[in-house]
Amino acid sequence: MLAIITAILANEALPGVVIVIMQSGGKALEDFALRRASSSMDALLARSPRIAYKKRGDTMEKIDVASIKVGDLIIVRPGDLVPVDGRVTWGNVVIDESALTGEPLPKSKNPGGDVFSGTVNVGDAFEMMADKISEESQYAKIVQLVKKAQAAKAPIQRLADRYAIWFTPITLVVSFFGRSITGNPETILAVLVVATPCSLIFATPVAIMSGINKAAKRGIVIKSSASIEQVGKAEAVIFDKTGTITIGTPAVEKIVAIDHTSIDGLLFKAASIEQLSSHPVAAALVQKAQQNFIKLTMPSNFHEIPGVGVEGDINGDHIFVGSKSFSEISEFKGMCNIADLRKEIKSQEKMLAYVEINNVPAGAIIFSDKIRPGVKSMMERLPKLGIKETIVLTGDSIDNAKNVAQQAGVTRFEYNLNPEQKVTSVKKFDNYIRM
Repeated sequence: MLAIITAILANEALPGVVIVIMQSGGKALEDFALRRASSSMDALLARSPRIAYKKRGDTMEKIDVASIKVGDLIIVRPGDLVPVDGRVTWGNVVIDESALTGEPLPKSKNPGGDVFSGTVNVGDAFEMMADKISEESQYAKIVQLVKKAQAAKAPIQRLADRYAIWFTPITLVVSFFGRSITGNPETILAVLVVATPCSLIFATPVAIMSGINKAAKRGIVIKSSASIEQVGKAEAVIFDKTGTITIGTPAVEKIVAIDHTSIDGLLFKAASIEQLSSHPVAAALVQKAQQNFIKLTMPSNFHEIPGVGVEGDINGDHIFVGSKSFSEISEFKGMCNIADLRKEIKSQEKMLAYVEINNVPAGAIIFSDKIRPGVKSMMERLPKLGIKETIVLTGDSIDNAKNVAQQAGVTRFEYNLNPEQKVTSVKKFDNYIRM
């Protein structure tokens, strides 16, 4: 700024124009990188619920989500977004809540269970009663949180600003000292122009842009360029669980076969049927099978029942893969302790698929969200980089949160959190660490 003003006063336009171009060009590069990397708000707004189907007597009316009132009865069709927060009044519901919680496994809801806006119905159609209007529902709150986060500025000072406090006065002293020696007023401008860190004006934004773009390719959104400069001073790191500590998609953890059924045979037939399903668990099962077999068999007579399972024929055998109650299947009693298995699945947020061959129980497949490879070793390296504490936040139960924290080597964890509560926890830890 001083060099530009001096160039104007000295009627030397060229140095001033060059500095203006350098400064504005560097800032434009930095802003461009941030715009490319931070597309989260656009993605959030793009998938916001917009329409709903209101029940009026024996008819169903298509309405705008904004016109829903508390107490309205809403029909949610298979594949639809839940329009507002509410309670299930009819139907056994299977909901994909990953947009809110990040948890990859769908959740089952019975009548009276809570459902939240922005989640997806991956089961049968159901009826719900609206408990909140659109603006007060969970998804709208998340959008508001992201808007506030993008607008807020962190209370940090950039490295260049700190050095400028000392560098600028020294530059002024040198420029006037040069003027006193040469007797030429243009000496002041010459010193100011030479002292202007033109290389850094471009070099720093280019380095930051490269860092932001590299992070974006790995799924990391950088809120501000100054954050990159400050991360080396961090004393605590807070992780979300799903997709960060864990992979974020369901994976086959265990296959249990009954009697003379082989585990490989069970996996092959179940995966062959699941090839035609779009369920996230189906993709995990097919991926597991493709590691063991060259190719799978294309099923015939395939049929998918939303929220229940899939069935079809493989090499003359009728295969069913889906959810059934263990307590009603006597064949499982000699195979394992049913109570312990159900407790493990419930406490650790796992999912189970029951497999039937020709209407006879053949086995079960347990799915879970696994810890990312390398997380444990990363946690062990962080203390060497000055990190004093690691924290994981999750919407899971205490048992699963504790299990993940132990496997990952995290020092602290908080559980049963919705997105708004996670923001509150981050602020709480920030205040605690500053104290």
